[in-house]
Amino acid sequence: MDYIEPIQFSQYPTAAHFAIVQQKGYSYPRFRSHEKIKIPKANCEDKFRVTDIKRKSTVVGRLFILADGHGGPGCSEYFVRHTPEAVERLCENYTSEWTEKLKNNFQTDVKRMILRLDEDYLYRKRKELEQDEDVDNDGCTLILNIFLGDWMINVNVGDSRTILISAPIPMPGKPDLVNTDGVLGMDNDYKMDVVFASQDHKPYLEHLAREILENGGEFVDSVQNRVIKVEVDKLREDRLAKRGSLKNARIRPKGHEVEGEMERIPSLNVARSCGDLDFKMNPAHKIISCEPDVTFIKIKKVKKRHFLFMSTDGTFDYMYEETADKQNRAIAKMIGTMIEKGERAGKYLLEEDESEYNDNQRKDCNPRVIIESMEEDGSQSSDQSDNQEPGIPLLYRELTEEETYTRKIKERTLIHSARYFANREGAQTFFASTLQDYDDCTIILVEI
Repeated sequence: MDYIEPIQFSQYPTAAHFAIVQQKGYSYPRFRSHEKIKIPKANCEDKFRVTDIKRKSTVVGRLFILADGHGGPGCSEYFVRHTPEAVERLCENYTSEWTEKLKNNFQTDVKRMILRLDEDYLYRKRKELEQDEDVDNDGCTLILNIFLGDWMINVNVGDSRTILISAPIPMPGKPDLVNTDGVLGMDNDYKMDVVFASQDHKPYLEHLAREILENGGEFVDSVQNRVIKVEVDKLREDRLAKRGSLKNARIRPKGHEVEGEMERIPSLNVARSCGDLDFKMNPAHKIISCEPDVTFIKIKKVKKRHFLFMSTDGTFDYMYEETADKQNRAIAKMIGTMIEKGERAGKYLLEEDESEYNDNQRKDCNPRVIIESMEEDGSQSSDQSDNQEPGIPLLYRELTEEETYTRKIKERTLIHSARYFANREGAQTFFASTLQDYDDCTIILVEI
């Protein structure tokens, strides 16, 4: 399957430049006497998709999907495969002009759409469990960023995160440097601000904790494995209210009795998700809901540049900064630095990359050997031998030489910026050191 489909950027130029970087999770041996080598996970459970939104063969928008799987890759794969068609059908009923009534209708419709997809996946899992009790009972978080006309619509389920970042349009002339106590600072044109960030659906959010408890769930301490007592009547409906005692909590079905030492006890550290049949056995009382947050943001007709940062929790769980607000600001600041560096030196770095590529081509002029070596590299990084690796975005028309050059510089800048956040052991000033385990990490960085 093509995870990045052909992009018709001439009909819909918004969000036409993007980079996607993925690092499969890995761990190190737990004993110091063992050699320190990376042990990769069997599968990368993160999945993504980029596709145009069409109406009567005309491209009217663009869709970015990111799903972070847990318990197996099946649920995240299902949602990136089936969501684009459902979104396109939904968008047929809406134009790019949004009144408050239309926004409310769209919000209701997109929630129903995700619920239908979730119910379909749960139905499939029930059928599989009837045949085999040992199948993966998996789930996933889900982010949709829908660009339609002049608007971006963020749809969020779980604890993957979207951050919308803005900066002034670069002005010609001498750069106005930020004051950094005598040290050469960042050009104000690249001083990024956080415009919007989705809310992580964590167990410590009181309005979600209430839902979980009222529908048959309970909280256990992830370290001591003891039940955390929470009085439902004292939980607030305020969406920003947090319960400190649930900071390290996991969710499990209440009163779960272990019948044998080998029995698996279902538990999650995310308060909303898709899939996860263990928490949705009773359709009338689902312990964990798949209901998304839906946010509309106008992105056109403003004198600012916008960048969209999407990531699974494999980025945020390893940062020095622990609170979401501080993490978002730190990411915005670093993206500003990386974009400035890439755009100011992009021409020279691109020429250097092309020179290295040409040197390698001259060293090995046999095209067949080059193709075989590329296929070998792809198979080593692939999760499963029959999975198709995401390819370079396909374009509907040939670019002019100038367009190609501009696009290469933009995409090189975005790629190197995204790689910085995926390289959690390399960016030591940004990420805290972890001795053993690193989860899957997927970054989507878009220039809007």
